[in-house]
Amino acid sequence: DGTYGIRVTMADFMGSGFKIDGMYSTDVGSGDAQADNGSSGETGGTSDKGLELAITGSIPMVEGLDVGVGYYDQDTDSTVTTGNYGQQEGTAYIKYSTGPVSVGFQRGVVEIQGATSNQLYDNEMIGISYKINEDLSVSYNELESRSSNDGTDVDQKFDSISVSYSMGGMTINLADSDVSNSGYTKNRGVDATSVSLAIAF
Repeated sequence: DGTYGIRVTMADFMGSGFKIDGMYSTDVGSGDAQADNGSSGETGGTSDKGLELAITGSIPMVEGLDVGVGYYDQDTDSTVTTGNYGQQEGTAYIKYSTGPVSVGFQRGVVEIQGATSNQLYDNEMIGISYKINEDLSVSYNELESRSSNDGTDVDQKFDSISVSYSMGGMTINLADSDVSNSGYTKNRGVDATSVSLAIAF
């Protein structure tokens, strides 16, 4: 998006097996990476400072167990809107794989501090997959997300089951999904079934 920043990545922090990745930008999404003599994308007196940090890795001496945490913070000073606003995000996950089974759980929170109102998203995700054989696998995923806007809460729930079959360079995927309170609109349900075919040459 044309954002300039300073990024630091340590693939194996102090021999721990954990990867640390962080980036800081003085002007998030400003579109300031223009061609020579091009004008900056900065408009309206805004200043979006952003900081993001992610730590991921495998737990020593526990084969198949992976964990990770992430954090993001953005501050905006604006002369266009009333006051200052910003956004904060945090997430953590754990995944365990043993034999043909993989199980994962992730929790995340997004808080958007607007000039006149605040928005909060609280998300929980869980997934499990089972590899029946070398060619056939099945998985189930569930996501619950609560949207809170100045005291008004709406829970959106998504669940999906999918089957994947591979044969040579061909992969067929079948997925059936169901969403309640879709788009954080109460009593709005959406069902969908999709089939995809991928061929590698």
